[in-house]
Amino acid sequence: MCRSIADGGRRCPSSDPAYRAAYRKARRAANDARASVIGEGGTFEIPADHVWEPAQLNAVAQDISLLTDHRHHNQSYAQLLNHVTEENRERYEEMYGKAAVDAALRLKDQMGKDTVTEAAEAAVIQVGYTVATEAEQRAGVSVGRLPAQGELFRIQTNEALDELGAELEDIVEQQRGLEASAHDVFNRAVKNREHMMKTYGANSYDAQQAQKQVDQARKELTDAKYSDEMLALNTRSNQLRSKQGELRRDLARGFYEEDQSESLTKLSDAYVETLSELRDLGGDTTWSDRTTKKSAAAFQQVAEIYPSEWIYQHNAGPDVYARISKRRAHYADRRLLEKKKRVRSQKVKLFDSEEDFENSSFGKGGYDDGTRTWREATEEELEGAGAAPFQTVMVEEHWQVQRMRHGGDVSHSNRPKGNHWEMYYTDNGRGDLVWRRPQNRMETVEAEVAPEITTNPATHSGNDPAQRGDSSHGVAFSTTAHEMSHRFEKVVPGIGDMEEAFLKRRTTHENGQREDLIDLYPGNGVREVARPDNFVTSYIGKEYGRKNAHEVLSVGVEAVFSGKYGGLVGAGRYEADTDHRAFVLGAMATIGQKQTAADTGAAETEQREPVAV
Repeated sequence: MCRSIADGGRRCPSSDPAYRAAYRKARRAANDARASVIGEGGTFEIPADHVWEPAQLNAVAQDISLLTDHRHHNQSYAQLLNHVTEENRERYEEMYGKAAVDAALRLKDQMGKDTVTEAAEAAVIQVGYTVATEAEQRAGVSVGRLPAQGELFRIQTNEALDELGAELEDIVEQQRGLEASAHDVFNRAVKNREHMMKTYGANSYDAQQAQKQVDQARKELTDAKYSDEMLALNTRSNQLRSKQGELRRDLARGFYEEDQSESLTKLSDAYVETLSELRDLGGDTTWSDRTTKKSAAAFQQVAEIYPSEWIYQHNAGPDVYARISKRRAHYADRRLLEKKKRVRSQKVKLFDSEEDFENSSFGKGGYDDGTRTWREATEEELEGAGAAPFQTVMVEEHWQVQRMRHGGDVSHSNRPKGNHWEMYYTDNGRGDLVWRRPQNRMETVEAEVAPEITTNPATHSGNDPAQRGDSSHGVAFSTTAHEMSHRFEKVVPGIGDMEEAFLKRRTTHENGQREDLIDLYPGNGVREVARPDNFVTSYIGKEYGRKNAHEVLSVGVEAVFSGKYGGLVGAGRYEADTDHRAFVLGAMATIGQKQTAADTGAAETEQREPVAV
């Protein structure tokens, strides 16, 4: 309880009129957003007497997993059973079994949807809302207040910018006032000099006296510009402009106040705790032999937030090459991976006789500049060249040369950086003295097509608002989790289908027409397109033009667990998108679930067969 002002306390932030107005505005926006998806994505109003019942949610998860996990001709049971009804169930049971048909009809009835795919996606959303509500209660965080805090920050920051702008304008006026009289004197002196030069000539006594007056006026103007009062005003102006820039950057990038970051961290922890009561999370990840220990550890740290069954599917597939890169992070299911080594740069050529070699231009030029020499091949090179007994095999070796820029001999004391440098006289000993060393090139010794995943150093992505992961790994948890989600999207059946259903619902107008595609990065060489909807970033609606390639789960996971994009709850400058958050949590709670967390203590977890990729 805050102390009253009369008792020496301060005004409680929640009683600030701006805060209360911002809270009401954010609350209305959240209610409107929730109302807009009721009945469309299977969402529902969480009752005030919310009860956490993992067994009930796991029953729904079992139905979702059955319908999205099993594949037949690259289609899920949900897609194949889309139009099943009580009237035609016998026909479908003969093809796909009674358990799948029961699950399909059960979800359609519970969600009130026309197709099984829509019902499954609606159930994922409903489970996600329940998980989110339980997590909020455990974290002790009122999500409704986060947008209000962000709105209050925007109001206060804009007010501060207005105050800074007004003070800067006042400083400019003071500076003009200090310089005004000196400017007037200088301008009059210049006009008087021009008049004297025109009337009496440039070398006249009067013109020379007028020039002295100009010089004196210029000195007084300079003194005015660098007076103590002016310097003080300049210092204050620079301070205000620096503060102005900081505030504008905060507004642009979505400033997270300390209490908001703390709230997002608590929510992130609560999401993991709540999900762990529905199914096992975490597990050891395996990687290809090419992966360094540092890279493996970087990706291992994000495993704690993912279902154990997803990690099993990752480990059961082809080994993935994981690495840390400064380039754009990515996951590629098929990447040409090459192992190279440094070798001497040279060419090999076969001649029928030494005379043919002497008469050729191979290894020779109009002038011996030290960059090429040739020799006879070794026995190993002869064997590799496949030469006939009567043939001569010559090897042209290449050299890296450094010489004086304007000619002449190089100095013995000015040795270039690096190893293996030697001195050499060009033109067969008659030319300049240069430095040279063997020139190398990279040669591929092994090549394979395999999955590859990369993440970025933390310095490339900035700090995550929610504190998760071990900072000693030196990578961004959010970026690593984003790319890991793409890996699961490929190996865990059902994720891509549900993402596609989510996107279809969110980007379809009431008339049934899909939103138009927009260019994400106009002017880029490679065109990337998306259907923007009202996502926190249009990138979520990106379309790749191929199956199981979306950004719904990947961006959603980095937002929900790392606090990026306002955590999808409206922190910072972002609008809330609780529908997207519900999808992420619902997908992680239900898809690919074979056995619940409560069952693992009684029996060894039974795993599905790995999915072919």
